[in-house]
Amino acid sequence: MTPGSPASNPADAAVDAATAPVADLASAGSPAANDLAGGAPAGAKAFGATCTVDGDCASGMCRGFVMQTVFRCTQPCTVATQTQDCPNPPSAGLCTGMGYCKFIQ
Repeated sequence: MTPGSPASNPADAAVDAATAPVADLASAGSPAANDLAGGAPAGAKAFGATCTVDGDCASGMCRGFVMQTVFRCTQPCTVATQTQDCPNPPSAGLCTGMGYCKFIQ
């Protein structure tokens, strides 16, 4: 390295880093724009459909039921509003203690 090159001068490196272009996280093609919490973007499967991962479901919630033998797309709910939040069928019409609709099969 030669004296004065950006790699040898920490002050120059800091200026270069400060003026570097910043990624646009709001752009549609950016993976980070899909979910900044680290989850997968919502998929197309409807409430009650079988699924493998959260990203399969329109609600973004794929959960295991029947001792983790069946995975279904579910959605958020509260015990107070479970009859409206969790249509029966396809769900059991109940809200779990973890805040999502329950399935028994």
